[in-house]
Amino acid sequence: MPQFNLSYPRQGQILVAEEDEVTSDSVLVSGRIPAKILSLFLAKSLKIKPKETISFMKKKIGERVEKGEIIAEKKGGLLGRGKIDVKSPKDGILLTLDGDSGEVTLGILNYDFELVSPGKGKITGIDGEKINIDFEGNELGLENSFGTVSFGDLIVLSKLNEEVNYAKMDYSFKDKIILGGDFGKLAVVKACAVGASGVLGINFLFDYQSEKETLLRPLDLEGNAGFSIGKINEESYMLLEKHCNEAVIISPGDKKICLLKP
Repeated sequence: MPQFNLSYPRQGQILVAEEDEVTSDSVLVSGRIPAKILSLFLAKSLKIKPKETISFMKKKIGERVEKGEIIAEKKGGLLGRGKIDVKSPKDGILLTLDGDSGEVTLGILNYDFELVSPGKGKITGIDGEKINIDFEGNELGLENSFGTVSFGDLIVLSKLNEEVNYAKMDYSFKDKIILGGDFGKLAVVKACAVGASGVLGINFLFDYQSEKETLLRPLDLEGNAGFSIGKINEESYMLLEKHCNEAVIISPGDKKICLLKP
């Protein structure tokens, strides 16, 4: 059975265990995570040693704070002279405290998210921020690839020897894997921009390895897949073309893809 590793935001709650059987509607991880993380250098603001930071904090790590609420405070001398406090710049949650630097991270603008299994399989391991799943399906190799593990329903946008027309792409392609013959740079950039999970093509008419900063989109904060590029051969194209609207997962690091069973 093809094995793939799915990443998830570290703030998520894992809802499955090793040896669990999953399907295409099984929720693996859910939670509420911050869309942005701010760094607050409390030790520097309070003019104290970093290791003393925790003793000056008025709030605990994991607590919610409101904008303007005091997070840490250093009392002054006689009549309160020299008193220093640090207030939260936003509503949020205190996530971490680094005792070596006196830095506290604040997560703001929370989002609810779910990571759903893209297909039928079995949980074989849970390690750090990854869930290992043996999926049931048809595994195919990639000639070349890059990006992050991504998945989505397959959509065919051009025939075997045709160039993909990027003008046909819109936001209905979000979370889809786009199959095409030849991909130009604008087509790949457009696919990434509209939220597609990845592209699979026979030819890429530019050096996509040199465009990583533009094209690589990491796992987003709502648990959605990242973005990947896979170069396939004609035989794989003809097989995949028959499975339009079925789920596919791409693992660039392992140079493989899998047609998944629901």
